Amino acid sequence: MIKNLFTLIILVNLLIFTGCDETDDVVNDIVDSGPRKYVAVGDSLTTGVQSNGLVIDFQQHSFPFFIAQQLGVGDFEQPLIGRPGIGANPGKTPLMFRNGEIVEDDLQLEDIFDLAINPLLPRPYDNLGIPGDALFDIDDDARIDDLRFLILRGMGSQLDQAIDLDPEIISFWIGGNDVISAALHGGDLNRITPEQEFDAEYRDSLSKLRNNTSASIVVANIPDVVDIPFINFFDRIFTTIPALGINTPVPVLYDQNFQPIDFGDGLFIPILTDESDVVHLLLSSRRPYENNGVGIPDANALIDLGFTMDDAEQLVIEIQDNGLVPSGMPFNGEFTLTVSEDETIQNTVAEFNESISNIAFELNVPVVDANDLLFKINNQGVDGFTGEFVLIDNVNTAFSLDGVHPNNAGYALIANEFIKVMNTSFGMNIMLIDTGQFRGQYAN
Repeated sequence: MIKNLFTLIILVNLLIFTGCDETDDVVNDIVDSGPRKYVAVGDSLTTGVQSNGLVIDFQQHSFPFFIAQQLGVGDFEQPLIGRPGIGANPGKTPLMFRNGEIVEDDLQLEDIFDLAINPLLPRPYDNLGIPGDALFDIDDDARIDDLRFLILRGMGSQLDQAIDLDPEIISFWIGGNDVISAALHGGDLNRITPEQEFDAEYRDSLSKLRNNTSASIVVANIPDVVDIPFINFFDRIFTTIPALGINTPVPVLYDQNFQPIDFGDGLFIPILTDESDVVHLLLSSRRPYENNGVGIPDANALIDLGFTMDDAEQLVIEIQDNGLVPSGMPFNGEFTLTVSEDETIQNTVAEFNESISNIAFELNVPVVDANDLLFKINNQGVDGFTGEFVLIDNVNTAFSLDGVHPNNAGYALIANEFIKVMNTSFGMNIMLIDTGQFRGQYAN
């Protein structure tokens, strides 16, 4: 009922909008020194998703919002979601950092549109990013769920609406969902878009924007999707276990401080996994490990690892003394990435980025090296921010509570990379953002 009423109102407003020749001039009345219109096309990274959800506080720290502010665009419209926001988990809010723990509340909401702040805007939004969109989605308006409907509102696909707005600048950041889903689901390689299809879709989409607008377009490549906290949070507790004859990195039992448990004389016990050659244990494994003892060996599993009955029984006592539950149940492949899965995903990112680089070069479009930015954040830090997860560093992390999306500081760092490329490529002089103002988002 609500959606039908919402649709009727939108259609009425569309009739008003399309019948008024002067509307475009009115809504684009911005500061004289800035461009008339900036539009962003993309996925959740463009929308400003943080902490597994969307709410106005996050959207007003999205990288397109930052760029619009620095450009002086006065009417940059986004599909704003009121508090408490909507989480990716049905019936839940976005994640929150409360008393040093990551939590989510129940969301008492009958309809997503009850939280919509500006659904009757009589024109397309300037930030058209849609969480979950892959390449083949951005020129499609037929597949509709509630959030897509809230953003697209029957006015056409992301690309159609971007063209209709007749912008001077377009940011185009898409393609991450064509590979990251494989990593987030434990190396399900069937979730990866075939490289040939990726190349064709990217070329068609970027060409459509290039051929149907006079905008200056800037694109970004795909970050290394296995180099995010959701994937590599536990990498610090991968070690070797010479006492068991294991000489390659494996995930080992860890304590409440996320430190490897030394059971004496450098003895570390591996976490149980169905898959062999595991190189990453996903962040999603934390709850079943801590709450249900999944991955924690019992006496029988320890015997299978080569311990004697007496040693196994003693180790079970020590495991319990560390607050763990020896269940003997291994993690299935949904929670782990193997060496081969990791290599395939990283090779795919490299192939996709090569396609992006080649197509952008052909169409004379500059590329923001988001892959390099993430590498620098993780390996040397940028502006003092790191790629650590919030449970390790709640002051300097550039990531939000889901371990996948950036936080306020992370999006500011991304915006600055876009601004640097826009200044160099378009002869602009946009001021960079003071990222330090966003430090310590989770410190209190």
